[in-house]
Amino acid sequence: MWEFIKIDGTITITIGGIAVVLYWFGNFLWKKNNSYYILIKEFRNKLPRPQNSAKQFESKLPFTTLNVNTHKASLTESEIDVFYNSLKYFDYSWVLYKRHYRAHANNLFRFDPKATNKNFDLIMVQQILNNETLYRLRPLDVLVYHLKYKHKITSKPYLFFLVNKKNKL
Repeated sequence: MWEFIKIDGTITITIGGIAVVLYWFGNFLWKKNNSYYILIKEFRNKLPRPQNSAKQFESKLPFTTLNVNTHKASLTESEIDVFYNSLKYFDYSWVLYKRHYRAHANNLFRFDPKATNKNFDLIMVQQILNNETLYRLRPLDVLVYHLKYKHKITSKPYLFFLVNKKNKL
């Protein structure tokens, strides 16, 4: 009843067998894609809480100015080095949308403490990691973002729908 293909009575592929293989492959892909998010999330949890992070100055400027003296961090240099080394040697094989994750990593590498410009600033790293609207990091969020805006087959109808929705309002 559950047999899908039967070849000469020796090889039988069942629907249950196909489902197990698809489940295993899907689970493997999920773990590979979620590993980057977990790496970022673990380092983000080590960063100072909002009450200990740098406070914003009261100003009418169009950009954000932070008071560096109010930033209290308890990270050691080795923890920061471990984070940057794990980002540097992250395995992007089997990760969907590698370019998206590499762009996020390159943005973080601008503030690497071992960079040639010595422009390490933990406050900026914290701002980049906390801003998930710029760089979505969860695998499903990245997939939805690419389906909405990057893939031509799905983005054109979605953008057409958004424009028509705005015009009706």
